[in-house]
Amino acid sequence: MSEENERLVETDEEEDIQESEKEIFSMEKKMSRIELATLLFQLADKIEEGQISLQYGNQSVDISIPRNVKVELEIEKKVKKDHVKKQLEIEIEWYEDEDKDDILIIK
Repeated sequence: MSEENERLVETDEEEDIQESEKEIFSMEKKMSRIELATLLFQLADKIEEGQISLQYGNQSVDISIPRNVKVELEIEKKVKKDHVKKQLEIEIEWYEDEDKDDILIIK
């Protein structure tokens, strides 16, 4: 691991101590490539609109997406004795109220 990555990890670990994190929605499901593409297209449309409503089982969540977000795309390859596993992660993050700075207030 490079020195820069080590610092980023250390910083993240320090922040975790000061912050609380709560998972508000989770879904894990096997699906076909076509089903996955459909899900991603639906998510893309909702992200473009700025509002996502998700339901799965007894879970539901509504979230607003600001105009600008941080996106991380990562592909991992894990080699085991009898198989190779690949994983594609798409992470989108933002701060709530991030767009509030863009509001014009006239007094």
